[in-house]
Amino acid sequence: MKRIVFLIILSTLIEISEAALPPDYRNELDLDVMVQYIKDHPVVAEGLKWISLKNHTIYFNDCCKVIFGRQETNLPDDYVGPVPPLEFKNTTCPVD
Repeated sequence: MKRIVFLIILSTLIEISEAALPPDYRNELDLDVMVQYIKDHPVVAEGLKWISLKNHTIYFNDCCKVIFGRQETNLPDDYVGPVPPLEFKNTTCPVD
């Protein structure tokens, strides 16, 4: 568990994702979604390697990934305001 906390903190400090909200706020919300997924899936927690906020991906075991994304919108590039929340898209390895 200490390793998970360390990796989460390290990922947060290293990677800043671009978003319409301030990066620290958006990163916090995104990280909450990803950490909850880790908590809900022991296989991912046991094999956790790192979390990429930039790519919205959790890396675990040898070559496994859990990929997150946002619902597609037609918002202009310069839009300032809330964006859809991060959500699970797929995984490259079984997690259950």
